[in-house]
Amino acid sequence: MTGEPLAKLDLVKAIILGRCPRCGRGPLFSGYLTPAKSCSACGLDFTRLEAGDGAAVFGILIVGAIVTGGALLAEVAYQPPYWVQAAIWLPAVLILSLGIFTAAQILADDHAVQAQSRLGRTKSMIRFQPLLVPTLIVLPAVALMTALGVWQLQRLEWKNGLVAAVEARVHAAPMPLADALKFSPEDAEYRIVRVEGHFLHDKEAYLFTTGPDGQPGAHVITPLEQADGTVVLVDRGFVPADRQDPNSRAEGQIAGETSLMGMLRAGQHGGMFIPEPDRAHRVWFVRDAAQISAALGISTIAPVLIDADATPNPGGLPLGGQTMVAFPNNHLSYAWTWFGLALTLVAVYLIYHHSKQRLRFR
Repeated sequence: MTGEPLAKLDLVKAIILGRCPRCGRGPLFSGYLTPAKSCSACGLDFTRLEAGDGAAVFGILIVGAIVTGGALLAEVAYQPPYWVQAAIWLPAVLILSLGIFTAAQILADDHAVQAQSRLGRTKSMIRFQPLLVPTLIVLPAVALMTALGVWQLQRLEWKNGLVAAVEARVHAAPMPLADALKFSPEDAEYRIVRVEGHFLHDKEAYLFTTGPDGQPGAHVITPLEQADGTVVLVDRGFVPADRQDPNSRAEGQIAGETSLMGMLRAGQHGGMFIPEPDRAHRVWFVRDAAQISAALGISTIAPVLIDADATPNPGGLPLGGQTMVAFPNNHLSYAWTWFGLALTLVAVYLIYHHSKQRLRFR
């Protein structure tokens, strides 16, 4: 048997069959990933090649790219349940790992054989023999962390777009309420609107909250009836707990026709941790516009509220302009955290193999 490396077609066949990169007949592995000591057909000493399994690092990256990319594409295109993703991609990690690691080993050994034929000696710097169980644990973990990092970058792009859109609405010229309600609920929120009508103070409701200095109190929710008979809920602003009684702030109970500007906000819904409203005292703990309207016995133009601007009310209460337009945007730091964890896990994986003499540098 000559020392010539295989032709390209034979090398492809050797990769598929897991055979010696020189003769294409003897098995390269004694097991799944452990190289045999020598070729049983041509006698090639595999231990002298020193190509090792260093190319398995590239196999890890390839498998991670395939699985992560496939999972992300499936999530974007179909939004399958998590168990479906797991049922598809966990077996894929195993199958791809075994196939790609085998191909990488043969390609690396073939490169070493060709180097021997040119230089007459082995030329190698790294020998890497990955352990099966740690590899199968680390691969999906790194793929998952990388996917979460990419997802956070996508969330960052979405959040930046949301912030820009809201900023544009907040600083746009006020528009009639009817025009704002022509937009979709998502696009209508945070738009500045103007309304005219008279308050129905006898149907005043309260949203429990804390004030600017942390003192307990409530937002005063008052229906406003417009000239055409339609009604909308207006969050007139904050009052301290000891001024919640309308008689204690009679000056602020504006009578007759009035006009105001404010920010359009969508109603909210309570969750399992939100207390039930105190209907007897008209106190709510969440801005559920539909529920508040029903409890007050009124029909509103839409399940929304208008947060009144900071224009002072007579007597100083309610204190309007309480809406804070601020969105937490920590997605970039979250992304770096996930990418950092993935790199750390890879480093621990490599250090562990080095401690077991499975990763050597020469």
